[in-house]
Amino acid sequence: MLSKTQKAGNADLRRQLQQITDEFTGLVVQLQIQRIERLRGEWNHRITLVEPAIVGDPRTYDFNCHAFTFRLHELQVFWELCRLKPELWPTGTFVSNRLLAAMARIRRTHAVQGNVVLYFDGNRIAHSGVFAGRNVVESKWGTAHRWRHGVFEVPSSYSSATRYFRPPSLEHVRAAFLEFAKAA
Repeated sequence: MLSKTQKAGNADLRRQLQQITDEFTGLVVQLQIQRIERLRGEWNHRITLVEPAIVGDPRTYDFNCHAFTFRLHELQVFWELCRLKPELWPTGTFVSNRLLAAMARIRRTHAVQGNVVLYFDGNRIAHSGVFAGRNVVESKWGTAHRWRHGVFEVPSSYSSATRYFRPPSLEHVRAAFLEFAKAA
């Protein structure tokens, strides 16, 4: 069981992560990596880089946490539709309205590698990631890098309320995204 401190995460660390991810975007996104590594000495965090975002390489950069978590970025149709309709962005609302009903909620203690972790701010889904085991999540922070981190070692805007789910099938995600694209 996570302690109250672990559950809330270190507020100061999370504020600093928020500042880094807000400040170092676009052409200077690579500076996030150095800044987050510098925080290790002060906070002894478990955040490690999984895949850097490379500006100009859409397959590493031009998608968000929800596209990563639900594997949309693996689908050619996602890239084709986003090129045609840039407003097609899988937001927390997309996840709530198109995917949530197809996912079985599970207890954190029953979560296994590959399950979905959703971060809620009230009823709004603020962030998503993939459970990697032992209170570790892999997620994409904005359109920036993909990180492996403690459940609450995330920017402060991602909230502190988490719920765990079995992921929907990739075919279900694909169909939901196509339906979403038609409605846009």
